[in-house]
Amino acid sequence: EMRDRHAQHYLALAEEAEPALLASQRPTPWLDRLESEHDNLRVALDWLDASGKRELALRLAGAASPFWHVTGQLTEGRRRLENALRGSVAPTSIRAKALTSAASMAVTSGDNVAGRMMAGEALELHRTFRDPSSTATVLHILGLAAGNEDDFAAAKPLFEESARLFRELGDQHGSMNAVRSLAWMYSGLG
Repeated sequence: EMRDRHAQHYLALAEEAEPALLASQRPTPWLDRLESEHDNLRVALDWLDASGKRELALRLAGAASPFWHVTGQLTEGRRRLENALRGSVAPTSIRAKALTSAASMAVTSGDNVAGRMMAGEALELHRTFRDPSSTATVLHILGLAAGNEDDFAAAKPLFEESARLFRELGDQHGSMNAVRSLAWMYSGLG
């Protein structure tokens, strides 16, 4: 019971911190807090996995993913996400979110093949759940994977659709990233 309560506490903490970490381009108090609680997050993930609480493990890994990304702990973050994804295969929005995070970490780490595979599944789920913001994010990740392999012709429509969706949503940060990637793509095309 104590381990369950511990895991629930750290799931709530990670889910509360997640929006602040996603919105900020600089260190926040949440970053320091999660850094000091990182071992507890690990213990909670291990417990949820060992006790068969796969959906909760997936939620916690997904909520902690901005922390791992911002702090550059991509190897651990990706490993934790992929482990949670193996344990919970139901086509849910939680799975789509975790796939998106794992794909981003894979592409950022240079594993474009795995990144494309996870992003492809995430894209289908985000479109099924009619989540345009996450769809735009995944399209951007797919464009980055193509661009990393110098396939700028394949990257172009992905970046263009991503930029369009972000603009329609009024997401200036997402739009800026997609437009910056479009500039990179145009440079690659000469």
